[in-house]
Amino acid sequence: MINDLISIFRKLDEKYEDNVVIDRYQPSPGLYMKIDKNFKWEDPFVIAQKHEDTTSKQYLWFRRADYYSKLIDMNKPVDPKKKIHSNNYLTLFIKKEILPIVGEDNKNLSIEEFKESIKRYFRMLLMSDDERYKDKKTLELISTMHLPKLPVKSVERNMEFLLDNIQKLITLIQEISFNKKEYIKIFFEEDFEIYKQENERYIIPKIYNKNDYNVLIKDKVLGLSNDNMGLNSKKPYLQHHSTPFKVAFRLDVRDALISKKVFEWLNCQNKNTIYIPEEILNDSENMDEIVTRDLTRTSGDGAYYYIYFTRGTGTTIEDFDYIPNIRERIDFKLKNYLNIKEIAEELVDKRHQLEALVDGYWFNGRLKNSYYMLPKVKDGEFTKQMLSLLTISRKAFHQFLIKSDDRSIKNVINKVSLGLVKEQLFLSEKISSLKVAKAYNLRLSLLEYLNIKVRGVHMGSRILEMMDEISEKISKEKTTKIKTDEEFFFISGQMAYYLLYQSEKDKNNKKFDMAEPFFRSSNAEILKKQLINVFKLYSHKVFLNSRRAKNAMSMVMDYKTDSKFTDYEDVFLAGLMANNLLLEKKEA
Repeated sequence: MINDLISIFRKLDEKYEDNVVIDRYQPSPGLYMKIDKNFKWEDPFVIAQKHEDTTSKQYLWFRRADYYSKLIDMNKPVDPKKKIHSNNYLTLFIKKEILPIVGEDNKNLSIEEFKESIKRYFRMLLMSDDERYKDKKTLELISTMHLPKLPVKSVERNMEFLLDNIQKLITLIQEISFNKKEYIKIFFEEDFEIYKQENERYIIPKIYNKNDYNVLIKDKVLGLSNDNMGLNSKKPYLQHHSTPFKVAFRLDVRDALISKKVFEWLNCQNKNTIYIPEEILNDSENMDEIVTRDLTRTSGDGAYYYIYFTRGTGTTIEDFDYIPNIRERIDFKLKNYLNIKEIAEELVDKRHQLEALVDGYWFNGRLKNSYYMLPKVKDGEFTKQMLSLLTISRKAFHQFLIKSDDRSIKNVINKVSLGLVKEQLFLSEKISSLKVAKAYNLRLSLLEYLNIKVRGVHMGSRILEMMDEISEKISKEKTTKIKTDEEFFFISGQMAYYLLYQSEKDKNNKKFDMAEPFFRSSNAEILKKQLINVFKLYSHKVFLNSRRAKNAMSMVMDYKTDSKFTDYEDVFLAGLMANNLLLEKKEA
């Protein structure tokens, strides 16, 4: 994975590598101060959390200088006491809250303590490599850097200037209002090539996960990448103990630097999902589109590198995939298989629109953010069963809706969609809820779209056929017979809805959970008993002038089958949800 990303960024011109990151890099909020080459303080510049003017000359200068001067992380500081958070002799970064006088009373340093922190920081920079780095592997790595010697006089001059101007610094800070938790960042004006050089002087000895894993081959150091790697002394089980090599892979310094920039570039993105079109990578002249194009969503059909990452103490790639053929446009029709008058058919031509339908009708908005991290159960919105169904299907939905791969979803869609519709049914606030009907229509439409047959037929088309056939049968003057198990369970569903509809209890707020006892039926005979029990409750309102209802009940009671309820639960549910033929006023 890391090698794949490195190969992408290796195609960039070496100078342009930095721009890929810097053009998206956002400096941390705080007060930025520049000392020119004549050692004069320039006007202070405040960078806010969401900085509006990102094109000014000042902002662009500070952004680049800040990028070259930041620490890799707080575990790899220059200042051993971690008071100063910059990495070179051209800068000094410190939190306002610990500064003398202007900081917080319980945290701020005294003037003398601040001076000592400055001296300690610059002393570390002035140390020879042998003094600063004791282990052989790090010194071996440094010997391959070929950087110019540290300009000792410049380092000492900058240190003395800061020590002599502490009061001036405090006075300037007192004149500007900004958050005490934010940074004061001081920069000495210098060419950016020097900034980059000093950045590498700091980074390269710390670029690897741990220099103990480095090997020297033909004057070239290879080490374990520090990116996306949790290996450390506390996790020896991550080492390869059964092979001649202890770590999974090693990179040379050049590739390790590119890897660092790749992860910095990811961290600068607006969203955690990136699609890199392969077409960009095949044409070196278009590589600048990695900076300018919105990569947080696909830009059309084609091949993409897909990256999903998380941010925390570092940037971690959770999912990396090469998708040879993303199909952004689809031809999906959400059909009204249940023949409900209030529901119109919908045409969907974008994959993200289909994702929104699945998320809304089945998962109550929990799917989109749950491909990698499961949500919590919430009463009345997201049940334990919905969580269970999401757990077993989220990867398949992700492959299908995000990566255009329908192979996994075909294996689970029938079971999962039926379970989700049932959960929506029991959560429904009213027995006439259109949302549940739309959820079931979505189930049937997706089964059709994916060419999934249930018991050998396309269920959407079969339900429409049954509704026509059953409507004709129950309208006849003479009662006819049910011919198939499908007809029996569908008419039973129709009958269950018809009977529950007669209830006077909570007349304007009857809920589908009234139907829950029917779903506990293990076979047809128990289902019949449940229908009889409900019929007895509402017999005073039933069959007075309804030939359809009387015919349906007679047909159900007359039919014999050994089939299990669970084998035809989907058909019963369709009958329960579909336009109720028994409530229609027309008679034969």
